[in-house]
Amino acid sequence: MSQQVVGESDTTDQLIAIGCASVGEFLDTYYRRDRYRGRGEEYAIGLLASAQKSFEQRGHTLISRHDSTLGQAVWYYGTAADAALALHAEAEVYADRAAHFEGADAERETAHAQRLTRQAHEMERLAALGTD
Repeated sequence: MSQQVVGESDTTDQLIAIGCASVGEFLDTYYRRDRYRGRGEEYAIGLLASAQKSFEQRGHTLISRHDSTLGQAVWYYGTAADAALALHAEAEVYADRAAHFEGADAERETAHAQRLTRQAHEMERLAALGTD
């Protein structure tokens, strides 16, 4: 299965990596070499352990824009199906928050919920195609 990043880099979409079989493969693919393996094996082992712990506790891990080979933050949820579930849950949080705001704040939260829902639907489509 080929690795790919889903999301539009010129929008507020989260860039989501799919097709990586593990957190380690995700880091090897999208983490800048000089900031990952280039700092020594002990550092790389610690970074992998931290990313793996984040993934196990939160269901995702990410690489910051400073450390990413893409120059933007990249999220890893495991499979596209896992990403869809997480994005739907996050969209619900923003939709609930929007109900407690007014004006521009409510519009911002609603727009973010809609973007997350759109991305969740894209992840569902990719999962149905078996691309993860």
